[in-house]
Amino acid sequence: PFAASGYNDGAGYYLAKDTSGGLIIIDYWKRGGDRTNSNMVIMGQPGQGKSVTVKHLIVNEYMLGTKIIIIDPEREYKDLCANLKGDWINAAGGSKGKINPLQILPISKEDDKDDYEDSMPDMAVYLKHLEMFFKTYLPNLTDKQTAILNSELIELYNKFNIYFDTDINVLNNTDFPVISDLYNQLLDKDGQDYQDLALLLKNMAVGSDSLLWNGHTTLHSDSNLIVLDTHDLQQSSDRVIRTEYLMLTTWMWREISRDRKEKVIGIFDEAYLLIDKNVPQTLAFLRNGAKRCRKYEGAFVIITHSVIDFLDPSVKMYGQALLDTPCLKFLMGCDGENLRQTKVLYNLTDAEEELLLSQQRSKGLLLIGSKRLQATINIPTYEWEYIGQSGGR
Repeated sequence: PFAASGYNDGAGYYLAKDTSGGLIIIDYWKRGGDRTNSNMVIMGQPGQGKSVTVKHLIVNEYMLGTKIIIIDPEREYKDLCANLKGDWINAAGGSKGKINPLQILPISKEDDKDDYEDSMPDMAVYLKHLEMFFKTYLPNLTDKQTAILNSELIELYNKFNIYFDTDINVLNNTDFPVISDLYNQLLDKDGQDYQDLALLLKNMAVGSDSLLWNGHTTLHSDSNLIVLDTHDLQQSSDRVIRTEYLMLTTWMWREISRDRKEKVIGIFDEAYLLIDKNVPQTLAFLRNGAKRCRKYEGAFVIITHSVIDFLDPSVKMYGQALLDTPCLKFLMGCDGENLRQTKVLYNLTDAEEELLLSQQRSKGLLLIGSKRLQATINIPTYEWEYIGQSGGR
């Protein structure tokens, strides 16, 4: 039931083999015909070989000069990063991995004219992002508290000589206020509403969460391989994890959109951690980035073991797009409800369903545009020297 004549884009590198041992050669950045973007999704149950597959992709793209940014919750990429002399950053409170939420990130003014950001100043757009940030951290924030917070943020920026017409590109990291500045401003105000809001932000300003978000941005790297390690964050609450993931995704998007000619891949391992049914805007932000990165030389790689989380009715309008729109998909072994929903999502044939149900490690269904073929990931011996042993046996 599977075609087995190999596959060749005419450029690129070896990715896998088909059922007859024919080589599958892909040009990850090829566009045209049914290839409208370079995004990729890799799905399969734990132990099927997802991590090895993406590391195989990383090694080859790195050799071609692609910049790669990885959000790593399981510390699976530290060895690879060291072997390739990349930049490993502890994004869970490390001195080099802090992002100041109140630092306004400038947006690209070169997007399509119908993009709403083009008609809005950087500060106005970023205030909308901050509303999402605080709502992710404090899901029970009321509309009144959100309105007060927005007003206080504008006042705070003005104190630091930052206005709607300010050119954000000329400012340094230390020119922006930090969370403790916002906290102290609220404390100085009379009224129970301000005191209640200050209490909600106290842990972020002076408590344990201040290690993540109170201070000027230190996250910076000129390396072509950057691993943002969030392993130490996994013992935190879900809302803290998702809030930090939102900040990391925002920073990653800034790196992707900085230069239209630079190829940049953003890799989200265990991407289900981004899903919050109460605050679907976080997933929407990722969806929008995945759609817009085609305008740049950018790509997102989504890695997950569960399709169910992305297709939950509360987030389906965003989650399904992340799984459905990538032109490159590698579906590995799964069963049960995951298999049922995968079959519906990708309109699998009986033979394709049987392939996934067999759960053969490192084997799966590879979709390249409209082309479908059975693929086996066989890693060349020399690549193992770079991949390392992280990720299990």
